[in-house]
Amino acid sequence: FIINGISFVCFYCVCVLICL
Repeated sequence: FIINGISFVCFYCVCVLICL
């Protein structure tokens, strides 16, 4: 999802900034 223009990934990581 996106907050203030920053995309977050909530799948394998716990809503962390684009976890690779």
